[in-house]
Order: sequence, then structure tokens, then C-alpha cells
Amino acid sequence: MLVIDNGGSVVRRVSFDGQSSVVVDGLSGSAVALGRAANGDLLVGTWGSGNIYRVA
Repeated sequence: MLVIDNGGSVVRRVSFDGQSSVVVDGLSGSAVALGRAANGDLLVGTWGSGNIYRVA
């Protein structure tokens, strides 16, 4: 499962056993939205900067 570190610039992958790892870090602005592109890339929308990042 992918989750946003609320108020931060980090997206984490959390496994069912509770382990987490950073998938995306250092975004400009706070991450507020997650999505998937048609090709499977991760899309991350940010608050503040208004950017949408594509992560392959």
C-alpha cells in the first residue's frame, strides 16, 4: 500500500506486516494526492507548489 506522510514531502510503501520504506522523498510542497498513470507510473500531487510528479 502506498501512503502519504501527511504534511510532509514523502510517499511510503507500507507492507501488511507494518514495515515501511520511502518511495518518494524531497518533493517541492506537501504531498496530498496519489494516482497511477495508464502505464503504471506513480503520480504524486503536491499542495503549495501545485506540482504533479511522475515516478517511474
